[in-house]
Amino acid sequence: MLRSLCLLALLAASASAQPPAFGSADDPLELGASPTSPDRVEFSAYGGPAFVRAGWRAGVRAEAAVLRGPWSASIGGALHPGEGGLYPREADEPYDALRLVRYVRFQPRAGGGGPYVRLGPLHNATVGTGLLARRYRTTAAWDERRIGAEAAIGDDRAGIGAFIGDVTGGGVVGAEGTVPVGFSLPYAENLRLSVAAVHDLSLPVSGDSSFTGVEGALHGSFFDQDGLAVGPYLSYGRALRRGGALGLGVSARADDLGAVARAHARLGVI
Repeated sequence: MLRSLCLLALLAASASAQPPAFGSADDPLELGASPTSPDRVEFSAYGGPAFVRAGWRAGVRAEAAVLRGPWSASIGGALHPGEGGLYPREADEPYDALRLVRYVRFQPRAGGGGPYVRLGPLHNATVGTGLLARRYRTTAAWDERRIGAEAAIGDDRAGIGAFIGDVTGGGVVGAEGTVPVGFSLPYAENLRLSVAAVHDLSLPVSGDSSFTGVEGALHGSFFDQDGLAVGPYLSYGRALRRGGALGLGVSARADDLGAVARAHARLGVI
């Protein structure tokens, strides 16, 4: 495994300046996602009335963010004091201190390439074509949000990515890998094979109450030029002991749209 990661690191050294298309790597709301962002430190604070459940309280929030080279981090939190003290479940357990972490990122910017690693609540964890996990997040119940981690290296043609929903244990864990297959088919070039898997760590490894899924997909290109690619894909995902799904369609992507953004669209049948 370590040798594979080292090999992928060497391959990624010549990658484009765009961040990998995995998780929150290109989230415009986080410092460090853009390869052209200047180093800086930001502070912000907010205050005002807040309606929480069935009553009014005061609301105060403070945030701080820093960007230095490949490293960026942000912490922030909110409190809602009122009659009787703080809002329940807002600051009543040790994990609430960990919830102050908005994100800690490592992502080389100058020259592009390199690995991407992020610690913080997950917002957009997707593996494969999304049959098993698509935009998985750990913030559905905000006061109970979990701090996860995700990492990726490589690009759409060859690379690996993985995430875990809770760094203290539990949640969902997933991983994917993509490699070129080395041959082409009529009207479909640049064929790539991707394999993904997910497992819910809070459930048993086996049995009817477990949840483990695997997915395999084959991607190709009808057209691939100047950063714009259009091609077919065929995928199959299966949740063990629960059934499977077949996906077929066409995807289009522009990895460097106007040198400022990435676009991706998929049309298919599942």
